[in-house]
Amino acid sequence: LNKNEMNAQRLLLSWCQSNLDGYTNIRVKDFKTSWRDGRAFIAILNRHRPDKVSLNGCNHRSNVDNLRMAFEFAEREFGVAQIIDPEGMETFKREEIYK
Repeated sequence: LNKNEMNAQRLLLSWCQSNLDGYTNIRVKDFKTSWRDGRAFIAILNRHRPDKVSLNGCNHRSNVDNLRMAFEFAEREFGVAQIIDPEGMETFKREEIYK
């Protein structure tokens, strides 16, 4: 990554971390393992739409189901296009993320 990309990545990571303040047991330390179970993504959506997104059930659904739910909600409610496949995201390797 070049310097601008690294700065943007750090800023995005910082934004994610600040949006998770107050959510116990959900921590984002990177863009790899922190996202695999979908809980961080759902928590950030809950932070912005608590009336429509609940963390209840996250621990009982599969990682892929959590990710699928989060991606579908983000696309429907925020217009964020899904560019990553939930099934693939769960098994990303570091090299694949930064290609």
